[in-house]
Amino acid sequence: MDTPREIPLPRENESQDTLHQEKTVERHPPPPKTPPRRKLLKIILIGAVQLLILFWFVSSWMLGKMYKQSQYAHRLHVIAIDLDGGPIGASVLDTVTGLNGQPGMPTWERIPYGSGETFEDIYHKVWTGDKNIWGAIVANPGASDRLQEAITSRNASYDPTQALRLVYNEARYHTVTVSLIYSNLVAAVSQISAHYQLTTGVNGLSSLPANATAANKAAFLLPIGFTLSNIQPFAFSATYLINTVMFVFPQLSQFFMVMLLNGILGHAGAYINWSLKANLTVRFIIGTLWPFILGLSWAGWVFIFQTTGDLQTPQFFAIWSSIWLFAAICFWTIDGVGALIGVQWMPFFILSWIIVQIATVISPMQLASHFYRVDYFFPSHHIWGILMTIFAHGAGNNLKINLPVSFAWLIIAVAFGTWANTRRWKKAQKLQKP
Repeated sequence: MDTPREIPLPRENESQDTLHQEKTVERHPPPPKTPPRRKLLKIILIGAVQLLILFWFVSSWMLGKMYKQSQYAHRLHVIAIDLDGGPIGASVLDTVTGLNGQPGMPTWERIPYGSGETFEDIYHKVWTGDKNIWGAIVANPGASDRLQEAITSRNASYDPTQALRLVYNEARYHTVTVSLIYSNLVAAVSQISAHYQLTTGVNGLSSLPANATAANKAAFLLPIGFTLSNIQPFAFSATYLINTVMFVFPQLSQFFMVMLLNGILGHAGAYINWSLKANLTVRFIIGTLWPFILGLSWAGWVFIFQTTGDLQTPQFFAIWSSIWLFAAICFWTIDGVGALIGVQWMPFFILSWIIVQIATVISPMQLASHFYRVDYFFPSHHIWGILMTIFAHGAGNNLKINLPVSFAWLIIAVAFGTWANTRRWKKAQKLQKP
């Protein structure tokens, strides 16, 4: 008979090796299957096309806002008024009549002598900015009489800068005011002086005394100058940064905070393990304190780097409150959108949001196509209007519109963010149920 075979028992070391291999397999699952190369290339191509469309959109929006602004300059109005009643006042009105309709030139509104308007009336019109008034050129009362006396009298002194006065508000869209209003006012003075010399000055050569003094000759050769009435100088040397780069910070800071908050709460399982009340409470606390801190910081930067010292404590708190309001609007809008769309789409949204907001405040909508009247809808337009009023110490006041619209945005943004986060919490709860 065949003897039964002995079944070899596993050695002690062999059993341990087998267990070690099983544990290794459990700890290191096989890597996921890599999609075919063609499919990967297709995904990359789709993503690249989406990015290209995004950058075409934001670039076109921004550049379209600034496209050929000079051809819309006629929408800005400047007053030319004769308070003199003599040759200098007539030269002012005659000159600006010829300037109307020229490319890159604002529209000149002529007010003749005897209209009953005073310098204070004109100054107030520019101060308020009503009816799209951006500046004024004023022929001062008695300018022609003073000039005539200076030419004919041996004892009279003459200051040509007292002939005209230029009024503008530098704190109102500073770059536009300097490039289109101030520059055209100064250029108009040169043309007014030339017009006066051609029509009146040459004919007045015979009025010079035979023994004319140097003062007589100086008055005859340089009859017209100007003084400036700048309603409010702009308080910053970095003028191009205030409504561009500086306006990015309130928005970008809220985006980073929302991403940080979502990452921390998501990792902690807050949407599953916390109640809805706890989730919303955290968001209300962060959505109040973080914009508050950012507004304080923004006001601090403005005050530290102002160059004129015109901004005082009341303006500090007004700027702080305005940026706090804008940052809160941005927080709740971004947080709400982040609760509705995937993380991969957030860069598309935040880049579009920031560029549209910056394009809104970079220049007045009067200098762009009628399409950009949509700027009235965006919160940045109204926040920048509030800030310009603060910088100008009340000039250009449009708070009766800017404040209600800004607070309406805040209410809508908070409601939207609350609804979107409630929806996300409920979806997470449903997925958690067996």
